[in-house]
Amino acid sequence: MSKVQAWLVIALLLNSTQALTLAADDVFEVRATSINSVLYDGRGKIEKDSGGDQVVYLVNIPEKIITRTAVYNIFNKGKPPIGGIHSDNTVYHIIHDEPKELSSGQRIIKAFGKAGAIDGYETIVIGETFVITSRSTSDYFALSSYNREQY
Repeated sequence: MSKVQAWLVIALLLNSTQALTLAADDVFEVRATSINSVLYDGRGKIEKDSGGDQVVYLVNIPEKIITRTAVYNIFNKGKPPIGGIHSDNTVYHIIHDEPKELSSGQRIIKAFGKAGAIDGYETIVIGETFVITSRSTSDYFALSSYNREQY
């Protein structure tokens, strides 16, 4: 094997290792706990929630999707149909992925999707320390802020 061939093999191995490392970071789970929510219903009434709900998202950068895999809603303190653990597998399409060098020191991921079985849509903004969602339907508009769990 010539020196040129040896360097090519080394370069390929290094690039393969780097690609595997990047791929591992591009699919990850996000867990967050709500710190507050505000819901505006169709009649203009405002409801506030002091938080505590938890959500889990699976972020898949190569596929450009985010899937909500679990929701634990304590709003009704465990009473059906709202309270308890829900898994609706709502899929959101990533529309923006900004590296932390270009933003406020955090990687910012923005996504948009149809909100479960309702007639509305939801946007998600995921940072390294927070998650913010907004949902809009024919009956209400809701804004929620979450603290992201750190691993």
